[in-house]
Amino acid sequence: MNKYIEELCNTFFENRKITYSLIEQLTEDQLVEKMKRPGLDSISKQIQEMADVQIAFVKAITSGAIDFSTVSDIFDYTSINSKEKLVECLRSADKFTEIVFQSGQFKESIEWYGKQINICSHLNSLICHEVFHQGQIVMALYWMGIEIPETWCHMWALPSTCKH
Repeated sequence: MNKYIEELCNTFFENRKITYSLIEQLTEDQLVEKMKRPGLDSISKQIQEMADVQIAFVKAITSGAIDFSTVSDIFDYTSINSKEKLVECLRSADKFTEIVFQSGQFKESIEWYGKQINICSHLNSLICHEVFHQGQIVMALYWMGIEIPETWCHMWALPSTCKH
Protein backbone atom coordinates (compact mmCIF):
# COMPACT_ATOMS: atom_id res chain seq x y z
CA MET A 1 0.00 0.00 0.00
CA ASN A 2 1.43 3.40 -0.87
CA LYS A 3 2.11 5.92 1.88
CA TYR A 4 -0.71 8.28 0.82
CA ILE A 5 -3.34 5.58 0.98
CA GLU A 6 -1.94 4.40 4.30
CA GLU A 7 -2.08 7.94 5.72
CA LEU A 8 -5.67 8.40 4.57
CA CYS A 9 -6.63 5.10 6.20
CA ASN A 10 -4.93 6.19 9.41
CA THR A 11 -6.75 9.53 9.29
CA PHE A 12 -10.10 7.80 8.83
CA PHE A 13 -9.48 5.51 11.81
CA GLU A 14 -8.31 8.42 13.99
CA ASN A 15 -11.61 10.17 13.28
CA ARG A 16 -13.48 6.92 13.89
CA LYS A 17 -11.91 6.72 17.37
CA ILE A 18 -13.74 9.85 18.43
CA THR A 19 -16.99 8.40 17.09
CA TYR A 20 -16.41 5.40 19.38
CA SER A 21 -15.68 7.76 22.26
CA LEU A 22 -19.04 9.43 21.70
CA ILE A 23 -20.86 6.13 22.09
CA GLU A 24 -18.85 5.39 25.20
CA GLN A 25 -19.56 8.74 26.84
CA LEU A 26 -23.26 9.18 26.06
CA THR A 27 -26.10 7.31 27.71
CA GLU A 28 -28.23 4.92 25.69
CA ASP A 29 -31.15 7.35 26.08
CA GLN A 30 -29.02 10.17 24.66
CA LEU A 31 -28.07 8.03 21.66
CA VAL A 32 -31.73 7.69 20.66
CA GLU A 33 -32.95 11.17 21.64
CA LYS A 34 -34.68 12.87 18.71
CA MET A 35 -32.81 15.64 16.97
CA LYS A 36 -33.98 18.17 14.41
CA ARG A 37 -32.94 16.43 11.22
CA PRO A 38 -35.14 14.59 8.73
CA GLY A 39 -34.53 10.85 8.55
CA LEU A 40 -31.36 10.37 10.54
CA ASP A 41 -32.96 12.04 13.55
CA SER A 42 -30.94 10.40 16.32
CA ILE A 43 -27.27 9.81 16.97
CA SER A 44 -27.98 6.09 16.82
CA LYS A 45 -29.36 6.36 13.28
CA GLN A 46 -26.46 8.57 12.20
CA ILE A 47 -23.93 6.01 13.47
CA GLN A 48 -25.66 3.15 11.65
CA GLU A 49 -25.65 5.11 8.41
CA MET A 50 -21.97 6.00 8.88
CA ALA A 51 -21.13 2.28 9.06
CA ASP A 52 -23.28 1.39 6.03
CA VAL A 53 -21.76 4.16 3.92
CA GLN A 54 -18.27 3.11 4.97
CA ILE A 55 -18.95 -0.41 3.69
CA ALA A 56 -20.16 1.00 0.36
CA PHE A 57 -16.98 3.09 0.07
CA VAL A 58 -14.76 0.09 0.81
CA LYS A 59 -16.63 -2.20 -1.58
CA ALA A 60 -16.00 0.43 -4.26
CA ILE A 61 -12.28 0.11 -3.61
CA THR A 62 -12.40 -3.52 -4.73
CA SER A 63 -15.09 -3.22 -7.42
CA GLY A 64 -13.89 0.04 -8.96
CA ALA A 65 -17.32 1.75 -8.78
CA ILE A 66 -19.27 3.42 -5.98
CA ASP A 67 -22.66 1.84 -5.31
CA PHE A 68 -24.85 3.16 -2.52
CA SER A 69 -27.73 0.79 -3.33
CA THR A 70 -26.80 -1.32 -0.28
CA VAL A 71 -27.18 1.69 2.04
CA SER A 72 -30.64 2.01 3.57
CA ASP A 73 -32.76 5.05 2.83
CA ILE A 74 -32.30 7.65 5.57
CA PHE A 75 -35.92 7.19 6.63
CA ASP A 76 -35.55 3.39 7.00
CA TYR A 77 -33.14 3.34 9.94
CA THR A 78 -34.51 2.64 13.41
CA SER A 79 -32.86 3.87 16.59
CA ILE A 80 -30.86 1.25 18.46
CA ASN A 81 -30.68 2.04 22.15
CA SER A 82 -27.81 -0.34 22.82
CA LYS A 83 -24.25 0.95 22.99
CA GLU A 84 -23.01 -2.59 22.43
CA LYS A 85 -24.99 -2.99 19.19
CA LEU A 86 -23.87 0.40 17.86
CA VAL A 87 -20.23 -0.39 18.61
CA GLU A 88 -20.63 -3.76 16.89
CA CYS A 89 -22.11 -2.01 13.85
CA LEU A 90 -19.00 0.20 13.57
CA ARG A 91 -16.56 -2.60 14.41
CA SER A 92 -18.01 -4.78 11.68
CA ALA A 93 -17.50 -2.00 9.11
CA ASP A 94 -14.00 -1.32 10.46
CA LYS A 95 -13.03 -5.00 10.30
CA PHE A 96 -14.21 -5.19 6.68
CA THR A 97 -12.17 -2.05 5.90
CA GLU A 98 -9.04 -3.49 7.52
CA ILE A 99 -9.38 -6.79 5.66
CA VAL A 100 -9.69 -5.03 2.30
CA PHE A 101 -6.68 -2.81 2.92
CA GLN A 102 -4.54 -5.61 4.29
CA SER A 103 -5.30 -7.67 1.20
CA GLY A 104 -3.88 -4.96 -1.05
CA GLN A 105 -6.52 -5.91 -3.62
CA PHE A 106 -7.98 -2.55 -4.50
CA LYS A 107 -8.38 -0.32 -7.50
CA GLU A 108 -6.35 2.84 -8.05
CA SER A 109 -9.42 4.69 -9.32
CA ILE A 110 -13.13 4.47 -8.57
CA GLU A 111 -16.01 5.40 -10.84
CA TRP A 112 -18.39 7.89 -9.28
CA TYR A 113 -21.44 8.15 -11.54
CA GLY A 114 -19.49 8.17 -14.79
CA LYS A 115 -16.45 10.04 -13.50
CA GLN A 116 -13.20 8.39 -12.45
CA ILE A 117 -11.57 9.61 -9.24
CA ASN A 118 -8.33 8.35 -7.75
CA ILE A 119 -8.39 6.23 -4.64
CA CYS A 120 -6.97 9.06 -2.51
CA SER A 121 -9.85 11.36 -3.43
CA HIS A 122 -12.26 8.51 -2.74
CA LEU A 123 -10.79 7.92 0.73
CA ASN A 124 -10.82 11.64 1.40
CA SER A 125 -14.56 11.61 0.69
CA LEU A 126 -14.99 8.77 3.20
CA ILE A 127 -13.19 10.85 5.83
CA CYS A 128 -15.36 13.85 4.96
CA HIS A 129 -18.48 11.73 5.42
CA GLU A 130 -17.39 10.72 8.93
CA VAL A 131 -16.54 14.31 9.88
CA PHE A 132 -19.77 15.60 8.30
CA HIS A 133 -21.77 13.40 10.67
CA GLN A 134 -19.59 14.35 13.61
CA GLY A 135 -20.44 17.99 12.89
CA GLN A 136 -24.16 17.22 12.73
CA ILE A 137 -23.92 15.32 15.99
CA VAL A 138 -22.08 18.17 17.75
CA MET A 139 -24.75 20.65 16.71
CA ALA A 140 -27.48 18.26 17.88
CA LEU A 141 -25.77 17.78 21.24
CA TYR A 142 -25.57 21.54 21.74
CA TRP A 143 -29.25 21.99 20.87
CA MET A 144 -30.31 19.09 23.08
CA GLY A 145 -28.29 20.54 25.97
CA ILE A 146 -26.05 17.47 26.19
CA GLU A 147 -22.45 18.09 27.19
CA ILE A 148 -19.95 17.48 24.40
CA PRO A 149 -17.61 14.58 25.21
CA GLU A 150 -14.13 15.68 26.31
CA THR A 151 -12.44 13.83 23.44
CA TRP A 152 -14.50 15.87 20.98
CA CYS A 153 -13.78 19.14 22.78
CA HIS A 154 -10.07 18.39 22.59
CA MET A 155 -10.07 17.16 18.98
CA TRP A 156 -12.15 20.03 17.58
CA ALA A 157 -11.38 22.79 20.12
CA LEU A 158 -15.04 23.01 21.16
CA PRO A 159 -16.69 24.33 24.29
CA SER A 160 -18.35 21.49 26.21
CA THR A 161 -21.71 23.25 26.53
CA CYS A 162 -23.66 25.90 24.71
CA LYS A 163 -26.05 28.35 26.33
CA HIS A 164 -28.79 29.13 23.80
